Amino acid sequence: MSFDFYFSSVPSSGPDIDYLMEHNGCVLLSQLNNRSVLNTFIKRFKEQGLTKPPMKIFVDSGAFTAWTQGKEIDVENYINYINENKDWFEICAAVDSIPGEPQGASVATHEEVMESCNKTWENFLYMRSKMLDTNKLLYTFHIGEPWEYLKQALEYRDEHGKINYIAFGGLVGKGKDLIDNFLKEATQIVKKSSNPDVKIHVFGVSNFTILNKYKLTSSDSTAWCKMAGYGTLIYNNKTIEVTDRSMLSDSSILNKNPATKDEFLKIIKSRGFTLQELLENYTARRTFNVMTFQEQANNYKYTPEEVTKTSLF
Repeated sequence: MSFDFYFSSVPSSGPDIDYLMEHNGCVLLSQLNNRSVLNTFIKRFKEQGLTKPPMKIFVDSGAFTAWTQGKEIDVENYINYINENKDWFEICAAVDSIPGEPQGASVATHEEVMESCNKTWENFLYMRSKMLDTNKLLYTFHIGEPWEYLKQALEYRDEHGKINYIAFGGLVGKGKDLIDNFLKEATQIVKKSSNPDVKIHVFGVSNFTILNKYKLTSSDSTAWCKMAGYGTLIYNNKTIEVTDRSMLSDSSILNKNPATKDEFLKIIKSRGFTLQELLENYTARRTFNVMTFQEQANNYKYTPEEVTKTSLF
């Protein structure tokens, strides 16, 4: 089965974007912070005489950013923007509600969590009623929310039929075991529902060792560019550092054994780079990581493990 990996925080141009356009890649951009980039892409596609985009574009609502900044998202404006440009966007996230105060002194209360759950569901239903293409709208279920809300979404039906695509969120910054256990239970609930073939997106997860274990459709991450910024490259499920500041690190290319060095040098040569270029050029490192994550997405293979019953909440 195919798998889409959406690259978050992409620029409007550059060799990494060129690569994604040439290889039918995927990008995720926030309508709140990245409309200028989104509009640049749309303008470019139209000027090229295209009737459909050369890459898949996922539009995020920007709800988390708005929450951290104490802002409100104009839902009507967001709906209108999606409808006006629906032919250029693959999918978009409904505006979810986040409980508690940003950087608060305490975790959100049970009442705040329940209020946010209800608000997220209400926002989704309202946007679904206004969308010209309801199949492009994702409802997001967050880790820590009562499972009843996921079950409610899976069993929901209206004049448009069942929900075509859902997302799992709140996983950024969580440990691998917690993410793994959450996905294990969540996908079991999906499997046992009356909508077992619903498409599933996972926000903020790029670990394909975990992703390959579950029947998923897509995920996204900023890891590709953050790693490049720190001078880290990924290949063959390995990471290696190539900047001068990492010369004393065990993960530095300078301190690897000859076999590992040779393997890495062969890979960078096959991708059209030199070690010096990757050491000095952030954009080159970013493009290298794009190639790696795109390759992992292309090689995605659902290989489930035997499931044992667990309960997180």
